[in-house]
Amino acid sequence: ANQCKDNVDEMKKESNDAFLMVATCEDNIAKWRAEIKALKTKIAEEESRKEHFNKVATTISRARIEATTNEGLKCFGSA
Repeated sequence: ANQCKDNVDEMKKESNDAFLMVATCEDNIAKWRAEIKALKTKIAEEESRKEHFNKVATTISRARIEATTNEGLKCFGSA
């Protein structure tokens, strides 16, 4: 009888431990999902920022930069 009671107690403990581990896993998963959501938001913001700077970079053409540089050199040379 004592052996049966010990077996039942051990099974209850294992079951309780397993339920606690399930709860821990669920907490970890929820925390990581929140972190992933925050990171996805940051990624979207950074992609938008990158797109803005790509537009700025392509708007200012190399020829325009060179022309402005040449104008600056002319002004510097005549000063």
